[in-house]
Amino acid sequence: TGKVNTGKKFQPDDFKIIAAGYRKSLDAKVIEIVRDSLETKQKILPFIVYDNELRADPEKDIAKIAVIERHKATGSYSLGFVEGLGIKKGAIASTVAHDSHNLIVAGVDDESMANATNLLSEKGGGMAVIADKIYYFPLNIGGLMSTSKIEK
Repeated sequence: TGKVNTGKKFQPDDFKIIAAGYRKSLDAKVIEIVRDSLETKQKILPFIVYDNELRADPEKDIAKIAVIERHKATGSYSLGFVEGLGIKKGAIASTVAHDSHNLIVAGVDDESMANATNLLSEKGGGMAVIADKIYYFPLNIGGLMSTSKIEK
C-alpha cells in the first residue's frame, strides 16, 4: 500500500526561501525546463528580495520547487526555483520522481505547496494539483502505482 513518511506536517513557512543578509536583489540559480526534452539546464536569474524572501514569479513562469524526503520520516527537504512549468497559480505535487521517488512539489504560493505536500502525505502518495479546486490521483502502491481499474 501507499506510504509517505515526510516526518512532519508542512506549513507555508517551510517553503519560504530566505535571502541571507539585507539586500534589495540578488542572483539565484534556477532550473530551466527545456521544451520537448528530458534535460534541464541551470541558469542564473535576478530576483527582487521582499522582506528578506525570494518569491515565485508566475508572470515570468518561475515557480518554487521542493524535493521532500518521504521514506524515513527525516523531515528533510530542499528548496529551489524552476522556470518553464507554466504554473500560474497553486501547486502540483507527485510521489513519482525518479530516481528515489521522493515527494516533489512545485508552485507559486507557499500555502498551496504545503497543502499539496500534506495531501499526498496523508493519502499515501499520488499526484495532486491545488489551484481553484483540489485534484488528486491516488497511487496506492508505494505512491507509484494504482490498483484502480482503467475505467476510473
